[in-house]
Amino acid sequence: MSFAFLRIGEPEGEARFRFIDGVRVLCLMWITAFHVIFYCSFFPLPAGLPKPQANALFTAWPSRWVLRGHFALDVLFVVTGFLIGYYVLVDADRGKLSYRAFLVRRLARLVPAYIAVLILYHFTMNFNFETVWTNLLFVNNYVPLIHQTMSWSWSLPVDVHFYFLFPLLLFFVRDRRARLFSALWLVFCALFVVRGIVEATAHVAPPLFANPHGTRGEQELFNHYFDSIYDKTHTRIGAIVCGLMVATLIRYHDAENWLVKYRGVAGAIFVVAAALAIAVLAAPVMYGEARSFDPAWAAVYLICYNYLFALGIAAAMLVLLSDNPLGRPIRALLSHPWWYVPSELCYGVFLLNPMVVLALYAFIIKSPTIAPGPIALYTVSAILCAFACAYVLYVLIERPFRTVGKRLARRLEPVPRPVLAPVEAMSRSPEPASAFLHD
Repeated sequence: MSFAFLRIGEPEGEARFRFIDGVRVLCLMWITAFHVIFYCSFFPLPAGLPKPQANALFTAWPSRWVLRGHFALDVLFVVTGFLIGYYVLVDADRGKLSYRAFLVRRLARLVPAYIAVLILYHFTMNFNFETVWTNLLFVNNYVPLIHQTMSWSWSLPVDVHFYFLFPLLLFFVRDRRARLFSALWLVFCALFVVRGIVEATAHVAPPLFANPHGTRGEQELFNHYFDSIYDKTHTRIGAIVCGLMVATLIRYHDAENWLVKYRGVAGAIFVVAAALAIAVLAAPVMYGEARSFDPAWAAVYLICYNYLFALGIAAAMLVLLSDNPLGRPIRALLSHPWWYVPSELCYGVFLLNPMVVLALYAFIIKSPTIAPGPIALYTVSAILCAFACAYVLYVLIERPFRTVGKRLARRLEPVPRPVLAPVEAMSRSPEPASAFLHD
């Protein structure tokens, strides 16, 4: 009997992008660890942890860094913008891009597994399932948090909205080589302005309360922050734009060779990018992290923090794509073949990890011990179980539908025109805007 169907296929895409496999896996581990801390306070049932003990858990120094796990989503947004953007631009330049084929491929990747997990959610948690139609239309991030189905899936609509908005941008930017990067900068700056307007009208200010067992006022404050700033496409898609800018620099502006030529500048960019990301992560914003919060600083931080962090990640990714000595060890570590298999399971882990964490607490741990050793053990157990469950989802749902989606997409792709030599490609006239939508 053959067990080939249990195997995960060989890596696709360019070898120089392999370090992204490691980035994905580390992000999903961080997100799972975040949920281990967050959901710990719900147990033992029915009352959960006493409030003093819950406050101690959420304000402890190690928890402070783990509870920054939501920043992993910004990293994944940057990765999405880079990978999707790069390969879309390659296909568009070769004349083989079909918008219908692109959507078929992406939706076959996302929708079947999402529906399978929504069905599982219905028969297990069944919380707010009356709004599941918003999940199916990918607008659930515009539903108030307390009414969302699978509230942790709010980031999927941001990705899907990007799939529809990016073609519009390419439709209007006729000369991608000369104007796309500038257009992306204008979009990014406009999104900063949008965040500023949202912050000014929402009047959200630290400290933010992540503790689900806080007072009613604390919970309402967190829900208001979540509903006004945290999960909306117009306040989060800027991180994807950062990834698109990296893709544009690599594709049209020879950024890799430039960074190799000016290694000192590349090293400085990497150090500044890492310092910026760490500074955003370390800034006190949650309850118990500072004695007081300056209102002006708080407003500026809430406007900028996601996008500054995403800029830092995008700049670091740009250096890792080059052969800079400073990034070479990190790139080698994250590109190791051992990352590939778990990276293929990351979408399933994203969908399933909160349910896995809750199941571990409800049926196995029951009464958690609040100490570094047990919490670390819970985290490792949750990560292993989440990847194991994601493997089942991958074999039964994800891979078969991805294969079907790829076959359908190939039928919809136009016949590619001959690839131009570099000098000829540089001198060719701008491609008509309608070429992106050509079938």
